[in-house]
Amino acid sequence: RKMVALVTDMGEPLGSHIGNALEVKEAIDVLAGRVEGPLLTVALELGARMLLLGGAAETVEDGKAKLQEALRSGAGLEKLRQMIAAQGGDPACCDDTSLLPRANYIQELRSAETGYIASMDTIRLGNAAQAMGAGRKQKTDLIDHSVGYVMHKRIGDHVDKGDLIATLHAKNPESAGEAGKEILASLHFSPTPVPPCKLIHAFVDGE
Repeated sequence: RKMVALVTDMGEPLGSHIGNALEVKEAIDVLAGRVEGPLLTVALELGARMLLLGGAAETVEDGKAKLQEALRSGAGLEKLRQMIAAQGGDPACCDDTSLLPRANYIQELRSAETGYIASMDTIRLGNAAQAMGAGRKQKTDLIDHSVGYVMHKRIGDHVDKGDLIATLHAKNPESAGEAGKEILASLHFSPTPVPPCKLIHAFVDGE
């Protein structure tokens, strides 16, 4: 079979939303055309190559154009509605994301440092979400679909002490406090400017 792979950067979260319902909300926002950024960029690159391999596009650029038209026309979001309905879910969440599971407690997380974000410990970031209940430590654990966090800063961004780093969606203040400590500890700062992450490092195909 023909295949294509993208070597993408894992130095920071691709999207800004971490957690089950939060990630679904971000996907809906992308399909609705409300947000742009790295998640959309990589999705267009992947999707265009899927269309090319499937014979539905003549070139990568043709594939991107078809995908962007699906976003503009609402066809992409309509397909998600159909997928949700086919699996017994409520497609109305595509039009009202407040219908998605919502956390009991929301707290802002602010920076304790000033500087440029130089790197992130993404394993630690993932573990912070897991500890909140967004993932399992063992297979018998129950997942809380409402919890997680939204990152407001990326590598290369300048941050002043007191700036908003993330918004925590947690079960309670204690869970938010522990997650906040882990998130802040995962960020490493530089006093001098740092370039943003390169999203895609390489394309791999049959040649």
